[in-house]
Amino acid sequence: MARVVANAPTDYRAAAIDAIDSLVEAGDPFTVEDIAARIPSELPPAHPNLLPALIGARARNGLIVPMGRYRTTRRSRHSSKNTVWRASA
Repeated sequence: MARVVANAPTDYRAAAIDAIDSLVEAGDPFTVEDIAARIPSELPPAHPNLLPALIGARARNGLIVPMGRYRTTRRSRHSSKNTVWRASA
């Protein structure tokens, strides 16, 4: 996962980190879809594992905790179950 983060386009990685950090600061529950929606569409796409890697790092550091699951609405994900996150206290 460190390689995925290191090799991600710089602008996309920065936008993803900003999106995650702003959602954590807001204190509201969020999903990977919420993060993706905040990344400008004109940025070149990154590896599909980038957002999970960034989320996982924050979870391992105790900044966020899972609070449930939901079925994604993105057609390409075939209604897979994903985690709803929130800032840890």
